[in-house]
Amino acid sequence: MKIKFLSLDTTSSLSLDVSQRLIYDALSGYFDKPEDFKRSNDPRTFLADLSEAFKNHDVVFVGAETSVYLATKKILAKALSLPTEVNENIRSLISVASSRTSEEERNEHATMPVGAIDLASDNGLFSGFAFNSGNQWLILVPLGTRKLEHILDTQLLSFMSDTLGLTSTKEVIKEETDSEYYEAITKGVFGLRQSESIAAFAATKPAAFVKDGCSKIPHAEDVVFFSDYYKDRETSDVKQYVIDLAIGARDSQEKVNYGVAISNVLKSEADNNGTYFMYVAIADEESAKVAKIYGEENEPAEKLVSSAISTAFSLLHEKAVHRFESKKSGADYSKKGAAELSTELERNTRKRKIGTAIRVTLALIGVGILAALYVWLFWG
Repeated sequence: MKIKFLSLDTTSSLSLDVSQRLIYDALSGYFDKPEDFKRSNDPRTFLADLSEAFKNHDVVFVGAETSVYLATKKILAKALSLPTEVNENIRSLISVASSRTSEEERNEHATMPVGAIDLASDNGLFSGFAFNSGNQWLILVPLGTRKLEHILDTQLLSFMSDTLGLTSTKEVIKEETDSEYYEAITKGVFGLRQSESIAAFAATKPAAFVKDGCSKIPHAEDVVFFSDYYKDRETSDVKQYVIDLAIGARDSQEKVNYGVAISNVLKSEADNNGTYFMYVAIADEESAKVAKIYGEENEPAEKLVSSAISTAFSLLHEKAVHRFESKKSGADYSKKGAAELSTELERNTRKRKIGTAIRVTLALIGVGILAALYVWLFWG
C-alpha cells in the first residue's frame, strides 16, 4: 500500500512541524517507504498536489492547521464532489463538551462526507474523518493542536489496524516514544531556522545518530551541519574535552553560530554500580553550556544516546531563542572569539516513548478538482 502525506497551512510554526513529525512517526511503518509531508500554503498548489496524489496512492492523508481546517473540509468536498452530512456522534460530543458553541458552529465542525468514519477529537471540535471510495481512502486531521494526539491515540491507530487491517513494521514500545525524541530535534531545528542560525556537530561517534535523526526532519539540512573536526582526548577532564570539541566544531566552518559535541557513553569509575553517562556541550560566540546526562539502571545504551541527542537539541533551542530575542531587541550579538565557559547543567535521563508506527492506504474518488477553486472564498 502507498500513502501520500499532504498538509495545508498558512504559517510555519513549531507546532505544525511537531504535528507532522508525530503523524509520520506513528504511521510510516504501515507503508512502503513513504515520503514525508508535502506542504502547501495556497489552495491552487494544494489542489494540484491532491489530484496528483490520487493517481498513484491508495491513501491520501491530509493535515490542515486549525485556522483553515473547516475551510479545508469544504475544499475537499467540493474538489472531490463529495456530498456531506452532519455527523450526529460528533455534534452530540460538541454539545456536551462545548456547550457555549452555537448550533451553526456545532454543525460546521460535525460536517463530513456522507458515509465517512469519524475520527473524534476530545471535545468534538476539529474532529477528523476517513472516507473510502473503491480501493482508496482519504483521511483528514487537524495540525498544530493537542487534539491531534487524542485522535491518534484513541481513533487513528486502531483505525489502521482494525479497519484497514494493516500491521506496522515498526516495533511498538509504548513507554518510550520516538515522537518525543524527534520532537526535541524538530524544536531545535525550528529555533535555529527562526533565529537564522547554524549549528555544527563535532565528529564524535554519536554524530552519526544525529545525522540519521536529522534526515527525517524537514529543513534540518539547512541549519544543522556535520563538521570533520575531531581530536583525541589528551586530558582526564572529559567535560573540558567535550567543550573543546564543541568550540572546534563551531570554528571549523564559516557562518556557524553554535558548535555541538556529544561524548561517547562513559562509565563512572567512582561508582561501584557502574553508572553510565554522557556529556553534551554547546558553544556559541559568548559561552558554553555543558549537560551531563545519566543513564538509568539496566537502560540500553541507545536510550542514553537518544537522551543525549534530545538534550543537545533542547539546548540549541534555548540558545537560538535567546539569539532571536536579542536580535529583535537590537542587542549586540556579535562574535566575541573564544567561548567564555559557564553554566554547567546536570540533567537526568528522561525516558522517551517510542511511537507506534502506523500507515494507512488512502485512495479516492475521481477528481473534478479545478471546480473547487472558488471554495477558497472560505479561506480566512
